[in-house]
Amino acid sequence: MILGINAFYSESSACLLRDGVLLAAAEEERFRRIKHWAGFPSEAINQDGKANLGRKLSYALLKRPDLGLVLDRLRNKLVRRRVQ
Repeated sequence: MILGINAFYSESSACLLRDGVLLAAAEEERFRRIKHWAGFPSEAINQDGKANLGRKLSYALLKRPDLGLVLDRLRNKLVRRRVQ
């Protein structure tokens, strides 16, 4: 996975690519609510792990996902932490 960053110029943004396929992209101004924001796109990169926490917990309790899926999510979170 590749994290693309457009920083320190007008319209700062970040995107994620996997095998050359765009997975996600976000402009920093969407999060900061400042048009043409120029700086490091930290908000476009960060993820709020507490968002929808109740929904995530109820899914885990009701659906009981495969342990491999849960471990994959935890590994992915650790990798994202190292990128920041």
